[in-house]
Amino acid sequence: MKFYYFGILIAILLVQTAYATHQVETRVPLSIVTTVGKLTTLQVDIKNAGSTMEYYSVTITASPANQIEITNPSITTKNLNPGESSSVFSDIRTLTETPIVITIQIFRDGDLSHPSTPSVPAISVSSKKFSLPEFGLIGFLQIIAVASVLYFLFGNRLKARQQ
Repeated sequence: MKFYYFGILIAILLVQTAYATHQVETRVPLSIVTTVGKLTTLQVDIKNAGSTMEYYSVTITASPANQIEITNPSITTKNLNPGESSSVFSDIRTLTETPIVITIQIFRDGDLSHPSTPSVPAISVSSKKFSLPEFGLIGFLQIIAVASVLYFLFGNRLKARQQ
């Protein structure tokens, strides 16, 4: 009977050691606001909180998948020593204003059958309509000035023809 309890104790210790060996911590944004058609960078921070050197495979999926483009849906980190962190990046482009949910899964050592961290939070993506961010205040004033000149040039010709 003593061996039975000893065996259970050993099994518990092995499970705890295996769990401590392969821990990983992640940091992702909870939400992203982007503009339809514009590339936005998604950053995923990964920290090896275990006791052995490992590398991680990151997969990024979205739902609904046909409303977004993900430029790098599968990323592999470099080998991370215990306590070392790394960031991976992927560009996303929303195609419509439909709300999107991005799911990130992290797998240890390329083992794509068992995610290391099933608790990575989903990222909610909301999109604004198209905008012209390349036009600042100066650009906007230039557009107004050119439009005014064209209006007065062609407006006077139309008035002259009507009279």
